[in-house]
Amino acid sequence: MPDDFGKLQNLSVLNLFYNQLSSEIPKSIGRLPALIHFSLLSVNLSGVLPPDLGRYSMLKTVEASSNKLTGRLLEFLCNRGKLVGVSGYNNNLNGELPESLGNCSSLLMMSISRNAVTSNIPIGLWTASNLRYLMLSSNLFTGELLDEVSRNLRRLEISNNMFSGKISTEASWRNLMFFNASNNLFCGTIPQELTAFPLVITLLLDRNRLTRAIPSDIV
Repeated sequence: MPDDFGKLQNLSVLNLFYNQLSSEIPKSIGRLPALIHFSLLSVNLSGVLPPDLGRYSMLKTVEASSNKLTGRLLEFLCNRGKLVGVSGYNNNLNGELPESLGNCSSLLMMSISRNAVTSNIPIGLWTASNLRYLMLSSNLFTGELLDEVSRNLRRLEISNNMFSGKISTEASWRNLMFFNASNNLFCGTIPQELTAFPLVITLLLDRNRLTRAIPSDIV
């Protein structure tokens, strides 16, 4: 990608998905003041995301999935409070999620499955008021599920991590439609309260350390 992209001071939408660019992303792109939508899905990119991405513009969407990107997700993605979607699945991202994402009330969707992101998930991300889709499967996340999550959360994918503790059944979880927690370290019983989740369509809890009988209302 040419570094001269950074001279396009009025650029608001950058879509280069499904190409074979085989390069790194110029740092200058992160400093574009008008950039709102950034989509580089499956273009064979390497290196890291531009460190200032989101710092100077009203960034709303970031789509950088299916590349060879490394490094951490950036601290400034939601700097202006407009971010609604982050998709970076199927890369080599690592490190911890930035705490700033826990203060991003505008966020609707995050999909970063199939990376090597570590540590606990920021509490504020679990409870972000508008969050509907959270896909974090196949990373290195640890910690326990919170009792309180966003009441708008519909899809939660956390399979193939190292989450532990018990499966939560508090009221804020009951709007889930799709819940995949396969292949973690959850323990205890399968809660009877799961049968009161009125919207759930898919429930995947295989390959954990759950014990005792399956609630009779499920089968």
